[in-house]
Amino acid sequence: MQKRLKNPAVKDAAEFVFAENARIGYGTTSEVFLGTNEKNGEIVAIKVISKERLPEEVWRTESKAHKLVNNHPNVLRVYDRFQSAKNFYLITEYCPERDLRKILTERKNKPMEESKALKILAGLTNAVEHVHNHGMIHRDIKVENVLFKDGQPKLADLGSVTFKEKCNDYVGTEGNLAPEVILLNDENETFYGKEADIWSLGILFHELLYGKRPFDHLKPSEAREMIIKTNFEAPKDGFVSEETRDLLTRMLTRDPAKRITIKQMKELDLIKKHYKEEEALISMREKITEMIMSDEKYKAMLGSFSVEIKSNPQSKSGFDVLFHESSKN
Repeated sequence: MQKRLKNPAVKDAAEFVFAENARIGYGTTSEVFLGTNEKNGEIVAIKVISKERLPEEVWRTESKAHKLVNNHPNVLRVYDRFQSAKNFYLITEYCPERDLRKILTERKNKPMEESKALKILAGLTNAVEHVHNHGMIHRDIKVENVLFKDGQPKLADLGSVTFKEKCNDYVGTEGNLAPEVILLNDENETFYGKEADIWSLGILFHELLYGKRPFDHLKPSEAREMIIKTNFEAPKDGFVSEETRDLLTRMLTRDPAKRITIKQMKELDLIKKHYKEEEALISMREKITEMIMSDEKYKAMLGSFSVEIKSNPQSKSGFDVLFHESSKN
């Protein structure tokens, strides 16, 4: 059975269609369906959130966050957001390359190649900087909240975002929480800020490099004790370079005042290299897509071919543009 959705507050708004059996994901408060924009035929993801499970205040905060950070290549793009009597609806770009958790699971949690892990980190560093520059703390950075499209990591799920500069509420995912979040007490005398996002990003980076989070071998109570009382040092396993291990150690520094900042991370050569390469690829992909969409002849072909753009120092332009014919059923 098909369902049709349309923003009632916008005149001539696009209509989105999805089938109830086209569910591609779910969480504690929502379900995600594969849908189509009836205006342009674009495939989208439709997130249906039950009002019984999500306070309207959280929805308003998330909507505000999406408006501020929407046009960024490393943040999941939202096309529309509206509500009905029973549900909230979030229409986003569809990321067919799945989330980072599923990618790691398919790899059987084998450590990722260092260069690939750094490439992902560079994109997410870019995304987190964008979120922070708009006065927000994400508060739930984890592999499940990183999606991929055209090889680009996309930071998703702004449902835990806060616009407070300093927080004293316990929010996030167990195992990814920074020491200063764990140390929150009942008297609310302690606080945390955007540095907590750097710690969570470090946990994610550790999972990419070593195939697991640093404290997963411990019971939750033991892990919390270890996090708040010991100084972390990245393992020496012979596969991860000293420079990358040093970065990880600085990201997982117990004292938030001494933890590496996003600005400092972007100044490092190993991040800068991947960041600039990704920035150039994104720019080139956008230009190629714009060129194709502006020509009716090529626009008609777009449904039959996908475009892949790779860096190639040997070519005159520095890039290779590859057209792949879509598989036909």
